[in-house]
Amino acid sequence: MASPAPVGRGSRNRRASSKGRARNKSQGPSAAPRLALPDPADLQYAAQQTQLYKQNAQAEAGRVIGMSVQEQEKLLREVMRLMLFRQKAQPDVPVPRNDLTKVILASYKDGKKSNMGNAIVALAQESFAKVMGMDMRELRIAPVSKGKSRITENDAGGSKFYVLRSLVPTNWKRKFVADESQNPSRHLLIILLMLIKCQGDKLSEEDMWQYLSELGVQQREVHFKLGKVEDEIKTLVQKKYLIQRKQNGADGNSFTYEAGPNATDELEPKGGIDAYVDQLFTDSLVQPSADQAQDMEME
Repeated sequence: MASPAPVGRGSRNRRASSKGRARNKSQGPSAAPRLALPDPADLQYAAQQTQLYKQNAQAEAGRVIGMSVQEQEKLLREVMRLMLFRQKAQPDVPVPRNDLTKVILASYKDGKKSNMGNAIVALAQESFAKVMGMDMRELRIAPVSKGKSRITENDAGGSKFYVLRSLVPTNWKRKFVADESQNPSRHLLIILLMLIKCQGDKLSEEDMWQYLSELGVQQREVHFKLGKVEDEIKTLVQKKYLIQRKQNGADGNSFTYEAGPNATDELEPKGGIDAYVDQLFTDSLVQPSADQAQDMEME
C-alpha cells in the first residue's frame, strides 16, 4: 500500500491559520473600549436650548415684513460666518451685538427695518444649535449705576454680547474636544471666582494679589504654568469672565473685580458659582473606607 504524501509547509500553514481563526472565533471579538454614557442633564440642556431657539426664531420670523427667504439665508450666513471666524481668532471672547448689526446693515439695503436684526440673530442661534451642536449664548452686562466706580474700557455697560459654546455633553467634550480641567487659566479663574464670592461678590486688586501670593502666584513674576499672570487676568477680563471696575478714592485710582457675565452664565446650568465650587470641594474629598468610617462612629 502506498505511503501517504508528505505534508508540505503550505499545508501546515493553512491548518495553523484555520486553527487560529477558530480559536479567535471561539473567544469572540476583542472588546473595544466603551464610551461612557453622557450625563442626562447635559442632554436635557441641549434639547431645551435647541427647542428654545427654534421657538424664538419662529416668533421673530413672523414679525419681519418684506424680506425674502433668500435674503434671510444670506444674512444668516454672514452672521454665522462672523461668529465662527471670531471664535477661531479669539476663542471665548464675546462678540458685541453692534458687530453683528454692522454685518447685517452692510449686507441688506433695508437693514434698518424693525426687528430684522433680532430675527437674523434668532435664526443663527437656532442653526448653531440644530446643525453644529453649538450654543450661541447671549450675554448682557447691566449698566453701571452712578457713583464713585466706573466700568473700564474692557467693558461696555448695558450691552449685549454673544459667545459660542459647545452643546456636546461634558464627558464627551473632555475626551474629544478639550479638557478644561487641565487648563491652568481655568484653574486661575475658579480661584478668582471663589475669592470674589468669599469677599461679598467684589474683590479689590490689592486683596487679590495678596491671596494669590499666598498660593505662590506673584504679580510681576512669570508663573511656571500660567506665564505672566497679569496678562492672564487681562484675558479673563476681555473674555467677560471677570469685570474690572475702576474706583476713584482719596488714595488715587484702584481696581476691583467681579464675576463677569460669561462666568455666571456658563456656570448657571450647574447651579451657579456656589454650587460649582461646592461640587469641586466634594469631588476633591477622599471618601473614608468602611473601617475608617466605623472607627469614626466609635469615637
